[in-house]
Amino acid sequence: MKLIYCKKCQDVYSLHFEKRTCRCGQTWGLYGPDGLSASYGGITAVPLGFSNISLITAIAFQPEEGMGQRFDSFVIPKKCATMLFEDEE
Repeated sequence: MKLIYCKKCQDVYSLHFEKRTCRCGQTWGLYGPDGLSASYGGITAVPLGFSNISLITAIAFQPEEGMGQRFDSFVIPKKCATMLFEDEE
């Protein structure tokens, strides 16, 4: 799963096939037609990723109380074949 974090408004949002923006409008992102590659933009945008398998496992083992199950997340590198930064200016 790919997400965008905005360093300005601190919004985090998941990508979809239609263009989405953060609350302040400084960042945007969307999936490409293949559902794997994506484009994003905005100087305050930081692309994030979740390991889908570890997220699904953590959800499956959600406890009734206490600390929840951890899952893998990461900051996507600035140069990534499946996450293209586009400067709209």
